[in-house]
Amino acid sequence: MGTSSNEIPDDRHPGEVRNVAEPDGTSVRLRGDHDLSTVGRLATALVEAVTTGTGNVVVDLREVTFMDASTVGSLIRGRNLLAMSETRQLFVRHPSDASRRLLELVRLGDLIQPHAGGPRPPASALESWVEVPEAAPTSAGRPPVPALPAPAPAAAAAEGSVR
Repeated sequence: MGTSSNEIPDDRHPGEVRNVAEPDGTSVRLRGDHDLSTVGRLATALVEAVTTGTGNVVVDLREVTFMDASTVGSLIRGRNLLAMSETRQLFVRHPSDASRRLLELVRLGDLIQPHAGGPRPPASALESWVEVPEAAPTSAGRPPVPALPAPAPAAAAAEGSVR
């Protein structure tokens, strides 16, 4: 049967899931589109990684072109399975732009593993930070309160604002 002009072309890429053993744990690699149709395979892969592995579980999302809330729910359930362990965690590595946006939207950006040894991805305005060295404690055991800069004289401030 031919394609009618009313049909929407399906350019989706069915999701693939595979587990890969790594020296420090298990990597669960996702590829393509992930939604309710693939959540069962993802859940099975995560349970297998949690129950048969010994290290961290790292979910690699670099090849994900789409993911929805059911995929996020599976990641949360996987993280919760490892919650009882004091030495194992679930991380997300190399999220695609689409998966990063969704994880940040649902406030799960903390699952994203920082790039080891490489440059950090660009941070959004809400994620940017500056490393601040810890101040040495005072004799009272508390860190010193930083001094505020002296205010500019009123005349100089007025001259600087008028041009």
